[in-house]
Amino acid sequence: MGKPWTACPPILARVRRHAPRLALSGHALALAMSCVPAAALAEDVSVRLVASRSATLSAEISARVQEVAYREGEIFSEGDLLVAMDCSLYEARRARTEAVRNRGMRRLETLEQLSRSGATSGLELATARFELDAAEAELRLADAEIDRCRVTAPFSGAVVATRINAREHVSRGQPRIGIIDLSTSEAESFVPSHVLSWLHGGARFGIMLAEISRPLTGEVERI
Repeated sequence: MGKPWTACPPILARVRRHAPRLALSGHALALAMSCVPAAALAEDVSVRLVASRSATLSAEISARVQEVAYREGEIFSEGDLLVAMDCSLYEARRARTEAVRNRGMRRLETLEQLSRSGATSGLELATARFELDAAEAELRLADAEIDRCRVTAPFSGAVVATRINAREHVSRGQPRIGIIDLSTSEAESFVPSHVLSWLHGGARFGIMLAEISRPLTGEVERI
């Protein structure tokens, strides 16, 4: 093995979106694999980073954007808040639905007490139960809409595209943010034939992505 990869010159790459893959390519300052000889580092090498896992997160509700927590090139962890929506309208709807549910609960309790003394009909009691079930279903729906006001990261990675800004209004289904998983990505490259004299499987290398400003580590898997 050569020296640790951190002692090797990194590849400098720039991000370019290329659906369905996210291609990261550009002019490489140096190919740093197993700390190759200085003479071998003089050539530029283009690389493509293929993300094994990526996602485009879309709006699940129509609302105003309150906060975009991460921008293109920024790193996040699983569970981090990516986008926050203004939920005041949905919260107000939930409060109204909760009030209807509570009123239905009290009405059902009263009718059940009356039913034990034969002062109400079975139909009226069944109707009250049905109305309470409907109100509780509406409350669950309101909770689900409020949950969609916060978009959290499904995995750790980096943002590669943001199509919204704070205070903008987005519609349901509108793409909001594109993300990739950096932990299992593959770097592909075409290299001159003469580098095969030192390039081999298992060689370690470093890539510095300009948009992320963070070094990534890798190992040659196949040639």
